Amino acid sequence: MTSDHFFVSCHWTGRGENTREFGEKVLLTFDALSRLTPKCKNWEVADRRRETMVPLDSHRADMTALVEQGVAHDDDGDPAPVYGYRLSGVTDFTDQNEEISIRFRGAEQSERANRGSVIFSTHDPATMNYPLMRAILLAFIDIWKPDMGFADASTLFPFRREPRRTLDVAWMTYLPPSFARRAKSLGSVTTELVKGGGLLLIATQEAFDAANPAHLAGAYALRDVVAPLNTSLPPPWNR
Repeated sequence: MTSDHFFVSCHWTGRGENTREFGEKVLLTFDALSRLTPKCKNWEVADRRRETMVPLDSHRADMTALVEQGVAHDDDGDPAPVYGYRLSGVTDFTDQNEEISIRFRGAEQSERANRGSVIFSTHDPATMNYPLMRAILLAFIDIWKPDMGFADASTLFPFRREPRRTLDVAWMTYLPPSFARRAKSLGSVTTELVKGGGLLLIATQEAFDAANPAHLAGAYALRDVVAPLNTSLPPPWNR
């Protein structure tokens, strides 16, 4: 049996944050997800020095060190902090139908993309309901103040345009205030104002199913709103 994949991801450019600040936001994200659903409790995080996963709860004080172990490397294989750090985690949620993982990349001092994302792999897409996905996306937005954010489903990938652009079909798309003001005609897309002035665009308020014509029509309508903004995105997303 194949799995569907559901994603919540946020993206932002380098902001000069240090590894301690980055680690604090990572920890806030883990805790926020744990409060939203039992599926996201009991996280384990990557300890790259020991090449193993370790329980988050017993390593909370070590978050800065765990982040720094994930330093990026240059083409020669040397540590390159300017390109940021990576940290990943998984839950010990034991259900043969679902796997949950989370990835962060941040504290970069360049224009390269930083991101945080949580990935749900499930044999039962109906479990990834709209209230849960919306709540997770809003939690990411509140913590990271990103340049953009998405709730998405792998079943939408075949419907994306070529060549690929950053803003395309999605279940939900978050635009920060600077871009929300540029969204001209919202058409039939459901929208929600987000704390701080951003805008959440929503293809459907049901569990997303690409086989549902109404859901797919909503994703297309969402793309019609956001696609014109692609040329205005900052590097590296405007390529």
